[in-house]
Amino acid sequence: VAVLQDAATPLGKKAKACKRLGALVASDAEMQRVVADWGGITALIAQFAVVPEDHASRELVESAARALAQMCTTLPLAMSAIDKGAIPALAKVLKGAREKPSAE
Repeated sequence: VAVLQDAATPLGKKAKACKRLGALVASDAEMQRVVADWGGITALIAQFAVVPEDHASRELVESAARALAQMCTTLPLAMSAIDKGAIPALAKVLKGAREKPSAE
């Protein structure tokens, strides 16, 4: 979670941290709760502020979205993510990605 919160961390390292968080919480409701208590939901949602313009930024946003989905498998955590603005933040990123043609 600290890696995601550090503005100086490169996008690629943040994407790897999101993947690790997703794997950590994938099948363990107790770990999901612990990571949420550490600020994991807020840290993942904050990654949606990155504009997905290149491969590294797209990978970060995708990794954060997957980790958030894996983390919010219980109703309390899903409601927490909704309360923290996950849906509008993700919708904004997806809308921007749809409107901006890929350079690849």
